[in-house]
Amino acid sequence: MQADIDRFMRDRREYERMERMTRMMEQQNRDRNQDRDRDNPPPSRSYIPEPRFEASGPIHSLYMEITMEHPYWTDCRMEWDAPSFNSSYPSTEDYLNDYREMTDELYELARGLMTLLSPESPEQHIGKGADSTGSKNAGDLSVRDAAGEIRKFKELFDAGIITEEEFTAKKHQLLGI
Repeated sequence: MQADIDRFMRDRREYERMERMTRMMEQQNRDRNQDRDRDNPPPSRSYIPEPRFEASGPIHSLYMEITMEHPYWTDCRMEWDAPSFNSSYPSTEDYLNDYREMTDELYELARGLMTLLSPESPEQHIGKGADSTGSKNAGDLSVRDAAGEIRKFKELFDAGIITEEEFTAKKHQLLGI
């Protein structure tokens, strides 16, 4: 993909160079002919199309599927168009930043929906991207959240508000044991 972008950028530079040359020549002709021929039309200009980067990205769409064990709602699949390259000034760095931003937003959306629909349900990552960096970071966050929750329940247990059985059950639920 980078070779295609480099080729496009060479074409783009050549196009911009030709446009500058054409404008300079037009300006020179205008200056020369300003007083001589006011009635004659300017010479016709050849049309050079602006190059466009039309290659699609490696990923065409992203989707999220939520499966629920509920009598009315079984599953929900949502699909989004993946980021694309800028057709005038493509950059792999910009594409990757857009991709990361979009996947992070979708992951947060999925977590929010899951928390809204069923706060106690565990996260399951299915597919090739299941062991990606974003998933590991989210796993670290959920471990920290679970540790904080366990501390809260430990304080309740120490204060005598809940029993040892309730504390143990909640701890197992939070740890997924």
